[in-house]
Amino acid sequence: MFREVGMRTIVVMLVFGLVMSSGARAGDFTSGDWVWSVDDPEMLYAATENSGGQTLVQLCDATEGSCFYAVGFDTSCDEGDSYPALVNTDDGAYNIEFLCGGKLDAGGNLMLVKNFDQIDGMIRKARRIGFALPMQGDEFKAVRFSLKGAVPALDAMRKFAAKGGSKTPDVRNAKDSEVF
Repeated sequence: MFREVGMRTIVVMLVFGLVMSSGARAGDFTSGDWVWSVDDPEMLYAATENSGGQTLVQLCDATEGSCFYAVGFDTSCDEGDSYPALVNTDDGAYNIEFLCGGKLDAGGNLMLVKNFDQIDGMIRKARRIGFALPMQGDEFKAVRFSLKGAVPALDAMRKFAAKGGSKTPDVRNAKDSEVF
């Protein structure tokens, strides 16, 4: 179940745009089209970026023992408001709900996925995923992401979080894996 995001998490999200745009760093590991990082043992992430610069990320706060997904749409929204969206994968189509997160340095807001289990299940079954967010008027903003390497990246990051954090993140039956 989704929980309110703490101030520390919001600060991490604000800096996250800089992390993804700065390229690989010493603590970054690659799995297919995904990257996962253990640079900050308290806030770990696994993420992918599409050709338009939008990001799909799972962040795990080892100190709070929780993980959540977020999508960068390069759009602005009212922080704290909920927004419906459509998701399409090669496994099926779904409806989800986002919570508008804090403003990013590059502009726009990060959209936090409310139902962790729902999106996690989609990501683990599919090869590609697309999100369509209704905009003002009759427009939609659509973003698509490759899921190649997602499961090994997510599992490796969660495994590290479970070993290194003060609490075990809520990982919902993560499988052990190795990233080569």
